[in-house]
Amino acid sequence: MQMESISAGLPEPLTAAYAQDGWARFLGIALDPRDPARRLRLAYDTRLLNADGGVIHGGILATLLLDAARIETAAAWGSAGDLGSVRPLDGQIVYLRPAREGDVIASAQLLRAGRTLAFASSEIRDAQGQLVAQGQWVFAHAAEDAPEAAPEAPALTQVWNGEADAGRMGVLLEANMKKRLPGLSLRQMGPGRCVIEVADIADMRDAGGALAGGALLLACDNVGVFAGFGLNARITRMSTAALKLSFVAPARDEPLIVVGRSLGKAGPLISNQSLVYGRDSGRLYAFGTVTLAT
Repeated sequence: MQMESISAGLPEPLTAAYAQDGWARFLGIALDPRDPARRLRLAYDTRLLNADGGVIHGGILATLLLDAARIETAAAWGSAGDLGSVRPLDGQIVYLRPAREGDVIASAQLLRAGRTLAFASSEIRDAQGQLVAQGQWVFAHAAEDAPEAAPEAPALTQVWNGEADAGRMGVLLEANMKKRLPGLSLRQMGPGRCVIEVADIADMRDAGGALAGGALLLACDNVGVFAGFGLNARITRMSTAALKLSFVAPARDEPLIVVGRSLGKAGPLISNQSLVYGRDSGRLYAFGTVTLAT
């Protein structure tokens, strides 16, 4: 099956399934089943900002991009009542401009769908119609598979010693984060590194009961930014230019440990790596990169 389309009207079971997504409900995302050009709307709310007086959090925009693409893919595959069978494999996001005061709208287009893989693009526009961010996605149409051991992947114990030490700046950053996102806790922060724990709570889960892909994207954005701040005390402002995440397997039934490490700085740009592990199992659930502009 090959197509270049968007679904004009969504089947009721798909709309009902998305209504059970705890992360989308927590953020206040509204789904329009009839208008593909305005599929998802996020009403402006100060709790969705990256800081007081700031802009809408890049990780929250990433959730909109992912969910819009996943919904169109589910509609094409006929996975109306089972969003969990449409698994994200890879996502690449670029941020073109900040989203300031005002609602934002997300839409998506299915580029190609086969029996097991689908490719989609998505975009976000602000209230003035300006393009804010774009995403490119790959999805798998398959039953959930248990994550397998990957001997090449670094073990959680290799990238985090289990100690909690946020430092003075970390205390301030965590206070700001928890004011808006109570499911995230800062565990460690130092020069060019950061560790955040993602709670396994209802507000962080998707319609299938796994920790939402958008929640993982948001946590990866945060560890990248916080690791960047830890590089140099003179860095006081930065923005996410690009975010990429590859999903190894759905994460469920345990909290997550997200580790961010700064790999290099070239001029105003900082390159970071993010790794997502199960806190109890030590399984690698996702990995990616965050590029920051200072």
